[in-house]
Amino acid sequence: MSSQEVVLAPQRPHIPSSSRQGPAYPFYLGGTKGYKQIISLPGRECRNKQLIREHLLLGIATSLAGTMTHPLDLVASRLQTMDPKPGMTSAMISCVKTKGIQGLFEGLSATWFRGMTYSLVRFWTYEQSKAELVKRSKNKKSTPSIAIASGAVAGVIGGAVSNPGDIVLIRMQAESSKVPSQRYGYSNVLHGLYKIVADEGVGALFKGLNVTISRAVLTNCGQLASYDLAKEQLLKMDFPEGAGCHFVASFISGTVGTTVSQPADVVRSRLMAAGAGEQRISTIVKQLLRQEGPQALFRGFVPTWSRQTPQTVFTFMILEQLKRLVDYQTAG
Repeated sequence: MSSQEVVLAPQRPHIPSSSRQGPAYPFYLGGTKGYKQIISLPGRECRNKQLIREHLLLGIATSLAGTMTHPLDLVASRLQTMDPKPGMTSAMISCVKTKGIQGLFEGLSATWFRGMTYSLVRFWTYEQSKAELVKRSKNKKSTPSIAIASGAVAGVIGGAVSNPGDIVLIRMQAESSKVPSQRYGYSNVLHGLYKIVADEGVGALFKGLNVTISRAVLTNCGQLASYDLAKEQLLKMDFPEGAGCHFVASFISGTVGTTVSQPADVVRSRLMAAGAGEQRISTIVKQLLRQEGPQALFRGFVPTWSRQTPQTVFTFMILEQLKRLVDYQTAG
């Protein structure tokens, strides 16, 4: 047999996502039965290309979802950073009055930047971490602890990668709420990154890194792991594999991820919007608790949930279809 040959089963079976296993399939707990594929090096290279394409498409899908939900993200950021806190409707109306409809999309380039960096890194890291932990486990199957541990690893690495872009995003979103003398004047995300380095030094790109990582860990443990576990439970309940199952699991995922990460998100937004001045995390938390009580840590929860949950649903449903496409093309 030459190195170019790929030996498959006589007929190409459909491998449902409920029978996926390994690094290419991060969101299923289980194994494949009754089907073997013998594939040589060129075939593996083909799969690697397909996976790269899948993740690039995932980044584009995440960026598109972020575009649709960006106005809600902007409102959530302003609710978290402005004093006194405006209402959700009044914050949106104020933004439109100041800069028109386009004002609702301030910082959009930073949202795209985040989609093509943070989202790619966290999904890829989650896949690889989970595959390695499953490989090292005794029964070679994923468990809730493995899913949570993989989400934590994805959060640490993804949070570190996303921190510079997050600073620019938060500052651009808070721009119109500041007096002219306090505005940063970033025209886009690349200009913002350049200005931060030029005016504040390279270290300023990692301001609030610890709280960003904490938020990312909570988000990924709550979001990625909960999707994994919710989908597994739905399939055990004989819920048919398909768009309905993916929608329900991703809706649960978005809700859990938003809830567990919201306090860290509020603190992070305040810290990053503060500019070059030094401000301790403990000071921010004490100030919020003293002024408004524990509910202050959930400022902007409604717009954040309204943004993050649809974006999570859109992202996971797109991801599932991309994984099916990779299955089909690789098997063929």
